[in-house]
Amino acid sequence: MKECKFTTKVWEQNPEHEDKDIEIEVDGNGGQLWIDIKDDDYTCNQGVLLEFYEGELRAIVWADPEEEDPTHKIKIEPMSAEFSKEYNSMVVRSYSQEMQDDLEPIGD
Repeated sequence: MKECKFTTKVWEQNPEHEDKDIEIEVDGNGGQLWIDIKDDDYTCNQGVLLEFYEGELRAIVWADPEEEDPTHKIKIEPMSAEFSKEYNSMVVRSYSQEMQDDLEPIGD
């Protein structure tokens, strides 16, 4: 299994809020994806783990630096076939409409 590790930043998304970014380290190791928050306002006890466990994709979050155990375990549900079909047709319609909106009339 290929492993990867890199450092990047996430930044404030609300333009009306103070402009700030936070450094994070992303580590893909052992079939899991670990996001470690490297900013001084956070500790190495805080982070997010994404893993496939017992047939389920889940995100595990350590939000409270004073807790050793994770504070949240979030099961990520797969799309149903019906929703997938609806979503895909919506994306195609949206993309098709964007292409039509970009077209300029030819002639009069």
